[in-house]
Amino acid sequence: MKGVIYTRVSSDEQIKGTSLELQEELCRKYCEQKEIQIEAVYREEGETAKSLSMNNRKKFLQALDFCKKNKNRIGAFVVFRIDRFARNTEDHFAVRKILHDCGATLHSVSEPIGNKPAEKFIETVLAGAAEYENALRKQRSIDGMAAKINQGIFPWKPPLGYKSLKTNKKGLKKTQPDPPDQQVFPLVQRALKKYAKGNCSQAELARILDKWGLKAVRGKKTRPQLIDSILGKYLKFYAGIITNPWSGEEIEGLHKPMIAKKEMYKIQMIREGKSKTLAKRDRYNPRFPLRRTVICATCGIPLTGSSPRGNGGRYHYYHCKNKECPEYGKGIKKKDLEDQFSEYFRKITPKEKFLKVLKETVLDFW
Repeated sequence: MKGVIYTRVSSDEQIKGTSLELQEELCRKYCEQKEIQIEAVYREEGETAKSLSMNNRKKFLQALDFCKKNKNRIGAFVVFRIDRFARNTEDHFAVRKILHDCGATLHSVSEPIGNKPAEKFIETVLAGAAEYENALRKQRSIDGMAAKINQGIFPWKPPLGYKSLKTNKKGLKKTQPDPPDQQVFPLVQRALKKYAKGNCSQAELARILDKWGLKAVRGKKTRPQLIDSILGKYLKFYAGIITNPWSGEEIEGLHKPMIAKKEMYKIQMIREGKSKTLAKRDRYNPRFPLRRTVICATCGIPLTGSSPRGNGGRYHYYHCKNKECPEYGKGIKKKDLEDQFSEYFRKITPKEKFLKVLKETVLDFW
């Protein structure tokens, strides 16, 4: 009978140890005893068994594909232990069915499983125990992260602008808040404050950040997705708030905030379209300084400006934008209107003598 061996460790710390080598050694001895001819060995380094996603356990899926391509030729799928195979009963028996359809049987080196009723029962119990152990570990992990949040410490990798303490790689527990990144922190802080004023879009903010030096520091261009995370996913963190994802509770973080809470609310309102501040953006056009100042004499709506192209280049006009107005489509030359406005402005400007009398009158009345 021919077979494949699959070994797995669930963390990067175990890759350099003897776990993978020991598993393979014991699996090879098992195959020798059972007279199983080894066709391939698949080693999964530092991957989880929680799910069968293509993003993790790539070697496991390759082993399954190998069995499918060699249907009825591979008779054994050998693992060191059931929990190396899957961590929940649904995945376990789903893959078990795939192997069965390929003509292969699951073999565990350290556990008495097989196709007999008693062996199937033991396999079911072991698969359930693996799922229970995984759920227990997950709950302990959640409880630990929730405890950190309650202490005001962000248990995950901090967002852009803060330096990670990298306690996991050092084998330590995180007991201090992540400190500000001296280069990036002021850039992100400045960007958040600018956006809170409502005078730039997210795309513009990305370009501005790179202009200020973020691209040089990070070594890559700032993408809109990063800006979206800064203004959305991590906004509360930048305002000094840590949210418990399981309970929804908000905790005051121990880390240094970038912006005040009122600025955070302003940004949220702008992104939700509830703030009128953003609507004021780009209203002033230096080419048409009277735009939105001078109104149409017929309908009373402020005039706008445009610069259509002609044979002699561009021609600048003020015109009414109300399609229902009789004056719609009738342009007024930019120079003519601005000259008339300047003349009218000179006429209505108070004389110095009048201002002096007005001041004395106001003071006398007061």
